[in-house]
Amino acid sequence: MVVFLRKMNAENKKTAIAGIHDHDIGEIVIRALERRGYEATCAVNMEDMRKEMDSNPNSSFYIMDINLGMPGEPFVEPALEAYNRIKESIEKGEVKFYGISGSPQVINMAIKSGIPKEHIINKGDDRFFDVLRGRE
Repeated sequence: MVVFLRKMNAENKKTAIAGIHDHDIGEIVIRALERRGYEATCAVNMEDMRKEMDSNPNSSFYIMDINLGMPGEPFVEPALEAYNRIKESIEKGEVKFYGISGSPQVINMAIKSGIPKEHIINKGDDRFFDVLRGRE
């Protein structure tokens, strides 16, 4: 699958990883993160998300489809895996993590699986756009 990356020329940039399976939404998310000063990458499936997380261990912002790579499916394992991998850093306030979905079923499943509600966003809510603008 395709992973797209936009490099910024300045050193010591903040880095962000997005896991968005819809290319158009991924582009919007990447542009919003770049406007906030992040060097951002976007993975379109969980295999690529793992690679990005391995390659960018100091990323401080993560936003991803809860069911990354399985659009329309009631599947939460991708977000749960990513959340658990960086949970300690999230709890210390070093990293921000958001799981996103337009499906109330997927959102409820993610919360029940152990991802705290404050880290879950419905794509149709204003909060999604607030997060992209840095108004978390």
